[in-house]
Amino acid sequence: MGYALLVLLIAACGTPTPDPCEAAWTELDALHRAMSEVGPAEGPSRVDFVAACRALPPEVRPCASISHLLDHWETCHGALESMPESVRAQAVRSLDGAGGAN
Repeated sequence: MGYALLVLLIAACGTPTPDPCEAAWTELDALHRAMSEVGPAEGPSRVDFVAACRALPPEVRPCASISHLLDHWETCHGALESMPESVRAQAVRSLDGAGGAN
């Protein structure tokens, strides 16, 4: 999948929602749907992803969104790096879908 297509896909991902975790799920789900046309795209369920996102500190939750992460890389990277290693590792595993399925 080309970078330009990925950017267009992210930009067109549904209507805005005030919940950054739901917004992040909308983007991820659209990406998984697009990727499934190329091959299997595995990831967390909506419930698991949103729960893992909501377990993050409030200031980090928007970083679960692909578009927010790309637009605010330095801020998100700094926020994630400032989290305790065990919390960060658990969040990454949960958001990536370890043990989950679409």
